[in-house]
Amino acid sequence: MKPFNALVFGSTVGEVRSISRRPVKVAHPKLKACVHAGYLNYTPVEAAFTGIDLCLFCLGVSVSRVSGEAEYRVITHDYAIATFRRKNGIPGTSRHFTTVAVGMAVTGHPPHRPV
Repeated sequence: MKPFNALVFGSTVGEVRSISRRPVKVAHPKLKACVHAGYLNYTPVEAAFTGIDLCLFCLGVSVSRVSGEAEYRVITHDYAIATFRRKNGIPGTSRHFTTVAVGMAVTGHPPHRPV
């Protein structure tokens, strides 16, 4: 949540758009949030990608919290690729795309179990 708060409450960024499974727990005039559960299909929330300068992808899961390699791959790989493709498929949108390894950000180290 630290990168998100830094963007929302900092003075460097003029607008923050959030796409999340649940409503975000923060309100701010420069935050435009939408709730969306289908991370493989962004068509319903495509407007959130229009005209952005940077896409910061902060979604992931610890390998210990999923049923196996297939689920882990969908969450950590397929969702990121779908986001990147949707963002880059919209004219006038910047090509900057950054991923944040959530498992490492929370625990300070990579997951223990190999996938």
